[in-house]
Amino acid sequence: TTDTDTTGGEELVFFPGPTKGGPITASPDGSQLAVVNSASGELTLFALPGLEEQARLTLGGEPESVSYSPTGEQLYVVLREAGKIVRVGGLAADPTVEVELEVGSEPGRAALSAAGTRLWVPLWAEGHVLGIDTETMTIVKDIDTGGSPYAACVSNDLDDDEEDEIVFVTDFYGVAKAGNREATDGAREGRVFTINGGELGEIRLPALTSAGTTGFESTGAYPNQLYSCAVNEGMVYVSSVGASPASFNGATDFHQNLQGLVSRIDFATLTPEDQPIDLNGLVDDLMPPKRFIPIPTDIAFAANSEFAYFTSLSSDSVLRVDFSMTPAKAGSPSGASFLAASRSPMGVAIVGTDLFTANEVAHSISHIDLAQQQT
Repeated sequence: TTDTDTTGGEELVFFPGPTKGGPITASPDGSQLAVVNSASGELTLFALPGLEEQARLTLGGEPESVSYSPTGEQLYVVLREAGKIVRVGGLAADPTVEVELEVGSEPGRAALSAAGTRLWVPLWAEGHVLGIDTETMTIVKDIDTGGSPYAACVSNDLDDDEEDEIVFVTDFYGVAKAGNREATDGAREGRVFTINGGELGEIRLPALTSAGTTGFESTGAYPNQLYSCAVNEGMVYVSSVGASPASFNGATDFHQNLQGLVSRIDFATLTPEDQPIDLNGLVDDLMPPKRFIPIPTDIAFAANSEFAYFTSLSSDSVLRVDFSMTPAKAGSPSGASFLAASRSPMGVAIVGTDLFTANEVAHSISHIDLAQQQT
């Protein structure tokens, strides 16, 4: 949508929904796909729906995240190792770097505001979140969060007003919970920072008290390594690697020591649910062959639905979860327990009935047909 009644007199173009950061994204009109690879330092553009490569730029600096402007005419790329944000223009013909901005150490997954006037950049190594004016490419907001802010996502209520939206930023590592001992499954809890009307707040995410995997119900896990967040249908979803440091029968087991978790926050009240959802527990109920989800690196939703798709770094797969059901149910209507990706998927983007993953180690993208639920 557009809004011509702005203080600057210029027309604002708004995104069609909430935004988030990540290594792969589609243009707002669905005609182009952009993907970054931190190992190769490349930004690659593909035409959709045919997936023809249009351009490849070597940016260097370990690109971590990429975001289209609402018009689809520019890209904002986070260079983690270089500590920079670069704006890339000329996407339709000859993509080039227009401007670079130094921001600080280890910027993470940045997200744009509803009209793209601000890019919210977490600084993982410095414990700050920056607001970047995308027109002037200057820092206009510097918020001291502490911790290790990593992934940003921004609400969009479609009222053509950016000022009433909320920025959510995950704190990558779990934080100590008062009164609980270290090396226990409830020693820590997850933390999500909120920026609402310019004010900083935080939400604590409780630990899982009982795993959903058969035989491991006596173990729990706390949210750690909060890789991604997304706003969808009145909820904020946060994926994490659940840490379970307490010993299991005097040792450890892969069913127990790493748990893929999803914490949900009610957007209206900013209150988290009492327990995160154990993705491995959902997978445990599926028919083989199946792949567990210990490290959920990203999340995307099919349009106008509560069907979520999680990339799994360590099992080279995507898991579909239907959150419209109570309890949530994993697996595809086709009967598939997982959707195959290539090596080390770090990000996911959905365009219509097509899903794409950015595969870090394979230096590739995987294409999954959601209508057929097949790769």
